[in-house]
Amino acid sequence: MRNLGKAIETEMLELFKKARVKLNDKPREVQPEVYTMLCISAALVYTQVIEWADQDLIEKSKVAIDFNNRMQDAAKNSEEAERASTIKKVQG
Repeated sequence: MRNLGKAIETEMLELFKKARVKLNDKPREVQPEVYTMLCISAALVYTQVIEWADQDLIEKSKVAIDFNNRMQDAAKNSEEAERASTIKKVQG
């Protein structure tokens, strides 16, 4: 369970990082100026959509970290329950 939680977090964070790099790459800087020449509202929408997508990826990264933390807690609880329920040999 511990390894699964860590693997999920690592894989998801890497995917979100790659997506954010592509999202925030050069076209983000160039595109609004192109739209501004044609239509101010298109430039505003473009900027808002990119920002929303970026924030969404940040939130998804936090969820992946939280998921791993919960998996670690579940593993700890499972290990403690296993230890507590193990029948011990009584000397006597």
